[in-house]
Amino acid sequence: MLRVLALSAAMVASTAVFAQNIATVNGKPIPKAREDAWVEQLKKQGQQDTPQLRQQVKDQLIQREVFMQEV
Repeated sequence: MLRVLALSAAMVASTAVFAQNIATVNGKPIPKAREDAWVEQLKKQGQQDTPQLRQQVKDQLIQREVFMQEV
């Protein structure tokens, strides 16, 4: 019983860690906070916070990270 509880707690904890990153590029995580900050800037420019916008931001962040790693 204790083993099941410990395993469940570990699974919940690991899910929380993964939820903080939107992607990982070659082992380097891209934090959700970076996506949120960019979306906030776009909202100030009149854009709506939609799943499509977040996907575009995520794609751009991944592309930038790949570029930075190649440099």
